[in-house]
Amino acid sequence: METFHLSGTRAGLLMSLFAATGLVVAIPAGLILQRLGYRASGLSAVASVMAGSMMGALSHGPAMLLVSRVIEGLGMTLLAVLAPALIALWFPANQRGAAIGIWATWLPVGAITMFLVAPSLVLRWNWQAVWWFGFLFAAVGWVLFFLFVTPPDGSAVSPSDPPAHAQPTGRDLASVLGNRDLWLISLLFFCFTFCANVFGTWLPSFLHLAHGIDLNKSSYLSATLPFLFMLMGPLSGWVSDRTGSKRILCLAPMCVSILLCPLAALIQSEHVLIFLITLGCVLGFVPTCVFLAGAATVRDDRLRGLAMSALVVGLDMGMLLGPPYFGWVVESTGEWGLGFWALVPFAIVGTLAIKLTKGR
Repeated sequence: METFHLSGTRAGLLMSLFAATGLVVAIPAGLILQRLGYRASGLSAVASVMAGSMMGALSHGPAMLLVSRVIEGLGMTLLAVLAPALIALWFPANQRGAAIGIWATWLPVGAITMFLVAPSLVLRWNWQAVWWFGFLFAAVGWVLFFLFVTPPDGSAVSPSDPPAHAQPTGRDLASVLGNRDLWLISLLFFCFTFCANVFGTWLPSFLHLAHGIDLNKSSYLSATLPFLFMLMGPLSGWVSDRTGSKRILCLAPMCVSILLCPLAALIQSEHVLIFLITLGCVLGFVPTCVFLAGAATVRDDRLRGLAMSALVVGLDMGMLLGPPYFGWVVESTGEWGLGFWALVPFAIVGTLAIKLTKGR
């Protein structure tokens, strides 16, 4: 913001623009996955993240930096579609909860890493060091994927399912894209990500500017939220496997979030940590159960990649719109509290969306 003289709205857009690419290519990503296969898709996706990170580090203006975020978003979207589809093939239905729960830690682990590392990198070098760190991290990921991720053998697929190599028909694809429950779950994911990404993006600035907390301490406190998301992901998957419930494990946290979002505007400085722990424990149940509920709407394993694409539409739209919306509210009103109150309608819509779905 200081280097390129960005307003709050434009800075929020910079943080979320990579999701714009995902929003456009989410559905095609499911088809790309079907055509290229899991291994080639994964390697291409991580390479895209690497290329975008390098371009961002070399940026001399906001325009080039924005383009780099779009390139990163392409890779992130394909990875978000690929991983749960792979897990659905590797694990039988009664074990997918724990497996997807472990995978669902990808965003919070990344957020924790950057919350803890970024301040030191910036103080020692400059803001570009954060992007170079991302490039090196992605390069390690590419090597690990190349060495260890192999195409699934289809052992988790039911014998009655169509062969994994058979191409789905147009009617098959239409049945997925016309699935009412799938799009309701995607709407829930949009509302959840909209609110969660606001906290993930603006929390350090909020704690620093509104509560007067040192910027480094604000960053470390902000890491509490993704840390708890990381813990709650596997736990929610384990609970889902034991209870067979996915819908209720999404519904209850979203109901509570209707109260928690405005509460952020009212907390005192000494209660920040307690609030963040509560928020993380509650909302951390949602992402894993969203992917499980989405996968459950499709019985044909060949089509799960496309189903994940529908969920990623909600994920990316929430990432894209949440931070700049919050930045605009705060900038236009001058009140941080009103920004958090403005999240309440989205929490309500997300609650209603999952309430209208069928099943457990």
